[in-house]
Amino acid sequence: MSDKERINLARWGIKHSQVLIYFMVVILVAGTFAFFKLGQRDLSVFAIKTIVVNVKWPGASAEEMSQFVTDPIETKLLEVPWLREVSSFSKPGEAWLIVNIEDFMPNAAIEMKDRAYDIRKKIND
Repeated sequence: MSDKERINLARWGIKHSQVLIYFMVVILVAGTFAFFKLGQRDLSVFAIKTIVVNVKWPGASAEEMSQFVTDPIETKLLEVPWLREVSSFSKPGEAWLIVNIEDFMPNAAIEMKDRAYDIRKKIND
């Protein structure tokens, strides 16, 4: 192919800039229209049903963390009826709890805040 036979898109775009601008405006309007026509189901909301709790107590042994922190927290959390699973890990000065909640969880945030307040109050006493 010689240079004369090759199509130069950049040159064509510069020569026909009005056509390109027209197509850009049409695509922009069509995209905006399509975006606002999307249903709520297409943009579904999902929730992560796992809570991670990290408790630090500098200087405490792993046994103390388990006895005075992890076990009371687990006991209090197990009172929540829609709790799926609680797993914990204690090491010197630190404890981790992973709480999994059922899919149906009415007032989960309020319930968990109440439980956390009760636990803090009990540990501080």
